[in-house]
Amino acid sequence: MTFTAMVPLSISADRALEALRGVGGSEKLSKFCGADLLLERALLNRYQFGTDRTAAGTCRLLSASDGLLAINLPREEDWQLVPAWVESTQDEEFGTEAAWSTLTKTLSKHKSSRLIARAHDLGLAVSPADKIPEAHLDYCQTLLTASPDILRRNRKPRVVDLSALWAGPLCSHLLQLLGAEVIKVESTTRPDGARSGDVAFYELLNQSKRSVAIDFGTQQGLQDLKMLLSSADIIIESSRPRALLQLGIDPRKVVKNRRGVTWIQLTAHGSDMPESHRIGYGDDAAAAAGLCAQLHRITGQYGFVGDAIADPLTGLYAALSAWRSWVNGGGEMIGLSLRQVTSFCIQRELAEHRFQFEHHLGAWQQLATSLNSHFDAACALSSEEQPSYVSDRTRICEGRVAAFGEDTTMILKEARALSS
Repeated sequence: MTFTAMVPLSISADRALEALRGVGGSEKLSKFCGADLLLERALLNRYQFGTDRTAAGTCRLLSASDGLLAINLPREEDWQLVPAWVESTQDEEFGTEAAWSTLTKTLSKHKSSRLIARAHDLGLAVSPADKIPEAHLDYCQTLLTASPDILRRNRKPRVVDLSALWAGPLCSHLLQLLGAEVIKVESTTRPDGARSGDVAFYELLNQSKRSVAIDFGTQQGLQDLKMLLSSADIIIESSRPRALLQLGIDPRKVVKNRRGVTWIQLTAHGSDMPESHRIGYGDDAAAAAGLCAQLHRITGQYGFVGDAIADPLTGLYAALSAWRSWVNGGGEMIGLSLRQVTSFCIQRELAEHRFQFEHHLGAWQQLATSLNSHFDAACALSSEEQPSYVSDRTRICEGRVAAFGEDTTMILKEARALSS
């Protein structure tokens, strides 16, 4: 079964890969395919694609009294906020079908605008799913320009990756494949949530990176973090801006004070207030970008497309932005959001590849149903008997996966030597 040319937005993913290979010049990316990266997590886990619910199962399309919403509740603490959000009791166990059923009935009594506003205030990932928003003209935003350093292009860049989950780790994974040294930095009290989730996928994205764990709640920990940032050529982070400011870290000052550094800021909905404080994940951000509404325009049915598709798209374009900046000497702060990248990709494909884009959307549900059937059948087979479209297209982890904080002592020692 061949689906490479059928996955919606795979044209945009392939375009980013082609550009990344052009500026990075690495053969390690030669076998990568955009469609494979967009579906990689689903292929690895044999997720079941749905229409009103996502492949991972944490996000669903539910109706308010006057509109359709994409509601993503991946954490237990999200469900604990649901009663306050809908101003009602929610006694069922978190995330069960009974809980979703009760939520569905409750939401039908409320207007979507009020639900969205309250969700944003509480830190819940909720977006409209039946709207096609105004188009974004670019996939990234240059937030600040400072002094470049062209001379540093003659060595491999050091990447300090503060991000978590999917988009940021994919970005640094691609940079590592291009030759960068990547240091994954996590809080000792709040490590990357992907560690306790999909282990195989976590290892795939974080292989060959060095691991540093720092207690951000101590003065020494903050000093160590700032020291690491001062040694970086590229910094990747996906925190809400106020979280870093509360730690005493101002990205703009870092970029201004360290010549040639590139700061990649990843958000769900944008770097400007109030969007910068909004919570979001790949599926609900794609809905906010209009992807569910585009599917409805073509097929007459609302639904999710792909698997958290905004995450791998943003990871690809973040890697392209970071490496291009490095080649040009850095000295930039660049913002990318899950919603903006997806919106840009949709609009560019509509402008340049409308027939293919609309054909891919129209065929998506048939493809998803076919994948579901093949995944069901594959579950009963041994590894040697797996269908080629699964085994050939599913990457495996081939590099070292550092234990949590395994390289902390060595990395900090190196950083202190560089700063002295």
